Amino acid sequence: MPDWMFIALFSIGITGGLILLAWLLVTMLVDIFEMKQISNFSKDFKDMVKHSQPSWEDVKEIASTRGLTQSKIQFTIRKYNREIMAGREDDLSEHKELIKSYITQYRKGEPFEGLPNEIRIHLERLRDQIDGNEHLLEPLTTQIKELLTINQREKRQQKHYTIGGFFVGLAGLAFALYASFSEPNFTEAIITDESSQVESANKSMQPTAESGG
Repeated sequence: MPDWMFIALFSIGITGGLILLAWLLVTMLVDIFEMKQISNFSKDFKDMVKHSQPSWEDVKEIASTRGLTQSKIQFTIRKYNREIMAGREDDLSEHKELIKSYITQYRKGEPFEGLPNEIRIHLERLRDQIDGNEHLLEPLTTQIKELLTINQREKRQQKHYTIGGFFVGLAGLAFALYASFSEPNFTEAIITDESSQVESANKSMQPTAESGG
């Protein structure tokens, strides 16, 4: 392979690898930051329920200071409701009804939050048509959200596969480059070694030829 072609392919591979690595790092940092904010809100939520019994509007306001939407904090609220029912959050047990009221108010106020806009628009139109029977949409909405959760989980798995594939490909590229560089040197070493052996054989044969003459 000509040197210029080898250098061009090497540059393209390195540039593409750096771009992909930068994208993966940014994505991972965003996920880590969101997880940290959810963890901080979880602590906020437990403390404010114990000490001030805030309204749902107050809870949403606190969530916004952490950069979280209502749909992002629902898992935290439901988690505490689950822990209370399982007897693992005794200090919050007296506030069980308050925490359940947050879940109810969220379902009534923002039943379609977290859904893609193209789906949300149609559901809102359908809700207007069945005024007074909005509860009939809850099973459908819940099912769609569950499907979206599964899809997000698969996307995260795909992201992990992409990261693993990137590093495997990078290792393969490094090995290919090493082999390409080392092959000429290896061939040259073999030729040099063979030349040395031939030269040594010729020298060893010279005295014999002279004595025979």
